[in-house]
Amino acid sequence: LYTKAAQQGVANAQYNLGQCYELGKGVARDLVKASEWYAKAAAQGGEKAMARLALLRSAGASPPQAAP
Repeated sequence: LYTKAAQQGVANAQYNLGQCYELGKGVARDLVKASEWYAKAAAQGGEKAMARLALLRSAGASPPQAAP
């Protein structure tokens, strides 16, 4: 449901798709994919996505951030 809009860069859809992957709703649970979608939404200023991404990173559930 959210995939097409998320792929088109809609931040709310990216956040919602991240939640789907984090919680395993409608897709297999995948915390790395959740982190990737949260990161895309966070890059557009999504505060909820930033918070979820930080939580997953602190739990070690996402790949390390790329070096600047």
